[in-house]
Amino acid sequence: MAGPWDCFQRAALETCEPDVAGWVVHPAETLSALAYLVVAFAVWRSSRHEDQQLPVRHLPGILIVVGLGSMLFHASFAAAFHALDLSAIFLFTGYMLAAMLIHRGYICRPRFGSTFLLLSLGGGLLPFLHLWLGFAGLAAEGLAVLRLGGLGTPGVHRADYHAALWLLMPGVALLVLDHGQIGCVRGQLEHIVQPHVGWHLLSAASFAFFYRYERLLERRWRELT
Repeated sequence: MAGPWDCFQRAALETCEPDVAGWVVHPAETLSALAYLVVAFAVWRSSRHEDQQLPVRHLPGILIVVGLGSMLFHASFAAAFHALDLSAIFLFTGYMLAAMLIHRGYICRPRFGSTFLLLSLGGGLLPFLHLWLGFAGLAAEGLAVLRLGGLGTPGVHRADYHAALWLLMPGVALLVLDHGQIGCVRGQLEHIVQPHVGWHLLSAASFAFFYRYERLLERRWRELT
């Protein structure tokens, strides 16, 4: 780490991309995190009118927070912003888990807000206690979402859910490889292509399909009232 981030402790968990001196320590990882903002804007623009009465309308805003947190961390590669990056993701997993608990009948709809706050804010504290607690919490919430989402709902097609998984799972594999320093790109392309770049692009793309699947499920709330 160098330049304006010198006063911050460097993140302990390595990625494949080597450091660059200046405002952007990891250029490829920072630039690729823009994908979250692009997808969030595209989803918001395509659904801003028809989804105004559904809670799912807040998901693009959540993805923007996730993207900004990721960009700040990779630009600085500072330990404090690494915890913030992980904490922001709990907003998404917390929303999805709260919604899935309602869809499966474990909690009632009026408790959506309080459940979301508990899962997102409570989970968001974990990375600041210890980074690996943050990873464990995200893994637990993510697996719960995938399990509940995979149960299926009568009358709701799961094509979008499956598409989201086909994008997300390879992305997770690339993230694990990147932190394990496996498959790193060296030489002239080391600040253009890295496994972590693939994680950003694939996970951002999966969001669009998670959104569409969640929108279908939430529309049933209106049909059932």
